[in-house]
Amino acid sequence: MSRVELNFDVIKENWCYYSLKDGAILKVKIILVRLFNDGVDSKGIPTMGFLATNVMGVIPYGETINKKALSADDDVGFEVKTEIWNEYQADDGTTITIKPVIAQVMRTATLDPNGEPVYTASIQPLIKINKTLVIQK
Repeated sequence: MSRVELNFDVIKENWCYYSLKDGAILKVKIILVRLFNDGVDSKGIPTMGFLATNVMGVIPYGETINKKALSADDDVGFEVKTEIWNEYQADDGTTITIKPVIAQVMRTATLDPNGEPVYTASIQPLIKINKTLVIQK
């Protein structure tokens, strides 16, 4: 099997937003960095490889919420506000859509330069592939 890197264009890349139970807003974006056509597997099914990166930020909750409401390393808990699929178009006609799936958000004991808590999150990409068939005449 021969791996071929594909060029692609960004159709849309949006932030996804999550309401944290301590009052902050988590924003997450998964960005496709590299895309590979890996050929076909032993059953003849096309396979692709990806390299993506997570970008995460927190919109602080302001003065109305007690910053000490949770202790460090607590599972914060969250609700989805907005999840939008990012979309990419490869040169071979393949459309790739990606969105984050968040399993857990933790608030750490570390504070950023603004005095706001730093968070960590367990984030995985959910990827859909739509291969456009090209009929040769």
